Amino acid sequence: MELHDWFAGVHAGRVLSPTATEKYKEMTLRPSKRGGRSVGPAGGNGVFNAIHVTWYEARVAFTCFTNVDEFGAEKVLEPIQDVIAPLFSRRP
Repeated sequence: MELHDWFAGVHAGRVLSPTATEKYKEMTLRPSKRGGRSVGPAGGNGVFNAIHVTWYEARVAFTCFTNVDEFGAEKVLEPIQDVIAPLFSRRP
């Protein structure tokens, strides 16, 4: 939850100055294949792997952690996106 709270705070302007918040959004939010804009930082250390995706306009976030280096979080997220995207694409 802390990771989500931090990203939500950044996007809401509670972490950075207004100018820095806008610059962050310009630098990181990209058009999503499934509509709207998204940001999805990911990484690992050779054992654990994580990805945190925020679909900005839909106000939806998804975080995935794995502990199998050969099966990274990005591989888990790819098929799930096609299932969950329709659920939030109709949100206001």
